[in-house]
Amino acid sequence: MSVRSGWPVLALGLLVARVASAEPASDKVAAEALFDDARQLMKDGRYDLACPKLEASQRLDAGVGTLLHLADCYQRAGRLASAWATWREASAAARAAGQSDRERKAKEKADALEPLLPRLSIVVHATANGLTVTRDGQPVASTVWGSAVPVDPGTHEVAASAPGRRSWSKKVAIDKAQKLDLEIPELEEERTVGPVAIAAPEPSRAPTPVRIEEGPYWSRQRVLGAGLAGVGVILAGVGTWFGLRTSSTWSDVEAQCPNGRCAEASGKSLADDARVYGNVSTASFVAAGVFLAGGAVVFFTAKCT
Repeated sequence: MSVRSGWPVLALGLLVARVASAEPASDKVAAEALFDDARQLMKDGRYDLACPKLEASQRLDAGVGTLLHLADCYQRAGRLASAWATWREASAAARAAGQSDRERKAKEKADALEPLLPRLSIVVHATANGLTVTRDGQPVASTVWGSAVPVDPGTHEVAASAPGRRSWSKKVAIDKAQKLDLEIPELEEERTVGPVAIAAPEPSRAPTPVRIEEGPYWSRQRVLGAGLAGVGVILAGVGTWFGLRTSSTWSDVEAQCPNGRCAEASGKSLADDARVYGNVSTASFVAAGVFLAGGAVVFFTAKCT
């Protein structure tokens, strides 16, 4: 192969190598940024936000230093089991990297935490085929059942399920240095309901039409009811007119009799007229209500004849 014919292959290989080397570099940059953010959050005491950033930084670019900070973050957040496991992992990583000081420090931290660890033992009595056990949504292997496993202090939910059985779950609270056994009982079988027989509907029979003889709509009672209601409307109009008259007359009285004192006889006469108008208006409205109500009752209780 000539140099010219081999040039495209060489160029392609260099391009692939450049892309491949760029990806780890970008991961390291992101990991460093996450690490710096997490350290600042830890200084501010915001461990709930700092720990996930350290986890992500470790996934992108694993390092002993990141593990040490992550273990410290877990411990400050009260996640003792997570901190203990991470201190042990950091000690092993430091030993592999020949960093004896970090190895010793991480081991001392793990040893100091061990007596404080809460331990939860999941005792399984269920024997259903295909049984699955989870703790906080994560599967628990059957080899771990019955073992006192370190967990973080707080509330944990243990659940069990199996095909053809009713699911079971329970939440338990556990504190540091506490040992707790949680028993999973035999799962109940699911009750299956068979198909319900439904009787075929009988053929519908058309109902025999009932013929109702109807009389004239405007019976005597309805005419009387309408008449009474008409009188009520008229009385309502009279009450309205006298009401307006009362308001107008009182305006004239207030103009002639400031502060309720009438110096002239005309002002007193106007006040008397206003009272009479008001009484007539009130009486008219009361009578209108009686006639309207009575007319409605008479009208709507009438039957066609």
